Order: sequence, then C-alpha cells, then structure tokens
Amino acid sequence: MNKQIELTTTSRSVKPNLNNFIPAVVYGGKGDNVLVEIDAKTIDRLFHTTAFHTHVINLMIDKKKTPTLLKDWQLNAISRKVIHMDFYRVSANNPVDIDVPLRIIGDETCKAITDEKGVLQLHMTEISVTCLPKDIPEHIDVNISELALKQTIHASDLQSLKGVSFNIQIDETHDPAIVSIQPPITEETEEEATTEAENIAKPSETNTAESDTE
Repeated sequence: MNKQIELTTTSRSVKPNLNNFIPAVVYGGKGDNVLVEIDAKTIDRLFHTTAFHTHVINLMIDKKKTPTLLKDWQLNAISRKVIHMDFYRVSANNPVDIDVPLRIIGDETCKAITDEKGVLQLHMTEISVTCLPKDIPEHIDVNISELALKQTIHASDLQSLKGVSFNIQIDETHDPAIVSIQPPITEETEEEATTEAENIAKPSETNTAESDTE
C-alpha cells in the first residue's frame, strides 16, 4: 500500500485568488459535488510528483476526511501552473481505474546500451490499471537489463502485481510494445535512410515513360 496524502481545503470563494488558492471540485461516490480551494504553494510543491497522481489524497472538507484521487486538471498555457483540479471520491472497498507510470530499470547494466550503444525507445509511459485504492502502485517497473538490440518488451511481458489488473487488450494480434532497443544511428545508417527516402519520393522510370506516352 502506498502512502496517502492529506490536504486541507476551504469552501471556494466567489472569486478565488489564484495567487494563493487553487479552485477544485470534488465529485463522485454518493455525495454531491463540492467546490473547494486548496493552498497554491502546497499544490506547486506536490503536483509534479508521481505520488500526487497515483496516491489516495485525503481532502479535509468541513473537518471530515474525504478519500479521493486526482482525476483531471487545467494548466495555465503560459506559466504551466495548475489553475483548476478535479478530485474523484473513492471507497476502500470499490476498485478504481487509474493510469500508473511505467519506470524503466536495468538500463545501467543493459549491455545493448552500455556496450553496443543501442538507442532506447520508450513506446508507452503509463498503463491503465484497475485495483482497490490501497493496492494502487506508485509505478510499474520494466526491467530492460537483459534486453538485446532489436528486441522489444511488450505489455504481455509486464510482471503481474497482486490485486492489480491491466486495462489493456492483449491477444494473438494485439500486444502493445512498451520499450525497445534499436541499433545506434551511424553515418551509414543516415545515408541509407536518406537514399531510401529519395527513392520513395523519386518517380519511377516506368511511370515517367507512361506519362510521356500519354
């Protein structure tokens, strides 16, 4: 079980001071929607941490602890600071759907990277899971220590976690790539890619001849 975060809220003002407070809405469960404000400095400190997006956040609303998950948010287009947040009420006994970050480990000992100078390509950065709030993982590890050049780790290769199910289709025709290691880019590789692109863009002699005939 990961740690839980506690935040104090106050009833939202008619015109909230965005310099000091962030407006938020709390919804879901059996309660009505509640409009609150949260200290802006606290949000600035927590928002960009992984925990704030995967941990249960206990909001103190009218002196009552309300377990929630951060569901949505809005950022200022210029400053990228949070200007609004949505929190969804959760219950200890009801499963929730949540996106969990994928964490790459083993890259320091992966010979395809350290010795062969392979290029790591990350195809997915997070994965949707279903579990009880107490079982939400802070991240899911993807071990690439044994991955070789031109090899790929797929969704079906992810290690299962107790009480956690992945919300992703996996069958004979669909198994999304998570991470792969490609050969290093060399001058020869770039020249081959350029030549191939030119050949694709260049009209064939056959087509040119047919055009002249017409």
